[in-house]
Amino acid sequence: MSETLNNPSVNRYFTDKAMDCMDHALGRPADPLLPTYRNHYAIDASCTQAAAFAASPHWQKMGERDGMAFFSVSQVGKEALSQFLLALERPWKRFEIWFEGYPSVIAAQSRAKARYDAFLRVSDFRCDLTFRDFIKTSAVRSL
Repeated sequence: MSETLNNPSVNRYFTDKAMDCMDHALGRPADPLLPTYRNHYAIDASCTQAAAFAASPHWQKMGERDGMAFFSVSQVGKEALSQFLLALERPWKRFEIWFEGYPSVIAAQSRAKARYDAFLRVSDFRCDLTFRDFIKTSAVRSL
């Protein structure tokens, strides 16, 4: 299984703008310390936020072109985001769901939500499958 598939994206938003920008740049991963499918942020090079990114240990400037500045989240930023996520009241966790011999990794806030999310994905192409049958034939483990 691809390393980035082992770190699924999560649909979330933070009111803390600094953390939300880093989370967005990484593709909103379940775990920012694992490999992510992306790590970039493009911004107007002349804006104050670009200057703040350049001065922050959480960001690395990758370059500038056509008036745009490109940044990636540094290891320090990934660790700060990870600590922020762990401090949430209900942090997202990664779960591996096995169904009919195939694993998938789901990010959810509980084992039950992970299993239900996996069922919704499978039921898109298995319309005859009931949730009860899915529960009987699937397995879930925390990663």
